[in-house]
Amino acid sequence: MIASPLQLADFEAATLAYKRLEADPPPDDAEMGVGLSIEMDAEFDEERDVQRLQLDVRYNNEEDVPEEAATYIAHRGHVRVTGWLHWASEEVAARDDAERLLLTNGLSMLYGIPRVRVADLTADGRDQRLVLPSVNFRPAVQQWLEENDDKHSEA
Repeated sequence: MIASPLQLADFEAATLAYKRLEADPPPDDAEMGVGLSIEMDAEFDEERDVQRLQLDVRYNNEEDVPEEAATYIAHRGHVRVTGWLHWASEEVAARDDAERLLLTNGLSMLYGIPRVRVADLTADGRDQRLVLPSVNFRPAVQQWLEENDDKHSEA
C-alpha cells in the first residue's frame, strides 16, 4: 500500500448558508453552470506536525451569476471546511515547494467535502441536484502565496 505524503488528520464542515430559490426550468439550449466563489486561508507552523487549511465555497451568489441566468438558479449557499493536515513524509515536507504542494493538494482533498454536502443537500427531488464543478486550485494557490509573500516581506 502506498500512502500519500500528505494526510488529512481531521476536518470540520459547516453549511453556513443555504437557500432554495424559485427557479424557472432552463430552456433546452441554455448553457447552465454554477457561479462559484472560493476563498482560502492557511496557517503554517514549522514547529507543528499539523497545518490548518480553511476553504470557503460560495455557490450561485447573485454577484457570481450572470443576470440572464439568475431566473434558472435553484440553489444558493455557502459551505466552510476546515482541515488539519500533516506530512506523512519528512522528505516531502522539506521540499522548497512544500507550501504550494500542501495548499494545492490539501484544498483538493477538502473540496470533495462541500461537493458531497451540496449534492446531498440538493438531492430532494424538487429540482435537479446540484453538483459543484471540479476546480483547479493551482491559480488560486499561486495568487494566495504571492499575496502572503508580500505581507511577510512588509513586516
